[in-house]
Amino acid sequence: MWLIAGLGNPGKHYQHNRHNIGFMIIDELAQQADDTSFVNRHGGLLLKTSLKQQRVLLFKPMEYMNRSGSAITTLARFHNQTPDQIIVIHDELDFPLGKCRIKIGGGHGGHNGLRSIIQCLNSPDFCRIRVGIGKPTSQNGINNTQMVSKYVLSDFEKKDTETLQLMITLSVDAALKIMTHGVAEAMNQIHSKN
Repeated sequence: MWLIAGLGNPGKHYQHNRHNIGFMIIDELAQQADDTSFVNRHGGLLLKTSLKQQRVLLFKPMEYMNRSGSAITTLARFHNQTPDQIIVIHDELDFPLGKCRIKIGGGHGGHNGLRSIIQCLNSPDFCRIRVGIGKPTSQNGINNTQMVSKYVLSDFEKKDTETLQLMITLSVDAALKIMTHGVAEAMNQIHSKN
């Protein structure tokens, strides 16, 4: 059984933020499964379902981004899952909007959600679907940390709607291909598309 966790922040205020792209993709995976009956379990919203004949746990941690590792680890341990059965979907500042990449292992790259997961799992060896949200443009008088925080906690712009939907579709396809064809084949297919 796979655990697919999308990263984001709980609450309507954050719902359409760039930082919440992971939640948006989990919601789209639930639509693909034709089942949106999430329940509140293990510190997040959980849906046990199947996709492409694969048993899967779709999960949205509800403990805020910088503590999402606790909920994911609790769920993984409850189901005796190892890092190689976990896929984490998260926003990626270093990629332009529309770009999606698959990666296994590595550091957190300054992403607080990944940092929390690596610490709580005591392993970096889970699969990541990195979803591009672009970087903020420089503004006078605002330091980089402030600028990035404001940017990731702001909503996608209306002009980006079509690109955003294409990226969500591609990220869903990435998750499905990882489960059905393995990571290497999923990388080949997804990376060739963008």
